[in-house]
Amino acid sequence: MKEVPTWVHDKFYEILDDLAQSDKLLAKNYTRDRIKLHKMLTFDVLTDMDKRDIICFGGLQINSWPDFNMGRVSSRHYFSPRYKYIHRHHYNWEYCVVNQIQAGLAEGIDRFFFSTEHEAFHKVFDRACVNATRALNKKIPNVVVKPCEGYYNVTPLSESWQRVGQIIIDNKEWDIELEKKWNLNE
Repeated sequence: MKEVPTWVHDKFYEILDDLAQSDKLLAKNYTRDRIKLHKMLTFDVLTDMDKRDIICFGGLQINSWPDFNMGRVSSRHYFSPRYKYIHRHHYNWEYCVVNQIQAGLAEGIDRFFFSTEHEAFHKVFDRACVNATRALNKKIPNVVVKPCEGYYNVTPLSESWQRVGQIIIDNKEWDIELEKKWNLNE
């Protein structure tokens, strides 16, 4: 693990502890024992050095699908509400996710996706994919984040049905080999 300043480490675990005690959707999985950093090839924390604060964090999850050579970017993503005035997707995608994709490519991973448990309207999710595409292309040319229809089980050993955005690099389309439902009531 890369050395990080003590204040970043402390602030990160303070955020996890606060989330674990909250009523937010993230409370279930964003705890010290469920964040699962060991499943991440890289885990990125974007900081505001002047304020000694964390803007956002998330990682490249790779160990969950060993047969498929794919990674989930922005896994365990968190964006601080203290920075809601800045463009959320711009910072996460242009800095954290770019690093995650580059780290994955360096390790031979060539298929990436992101997912969300939030029940967003399709238009909102589609717009998020457009914004992600725009941000990624600033640093990695020829990338498209394509919203997939339906819901996918992104957790192999249990069930977690989520919307998925497929990240296509250099027009190399690929099949997402995850269990699929067209709607959550199936």
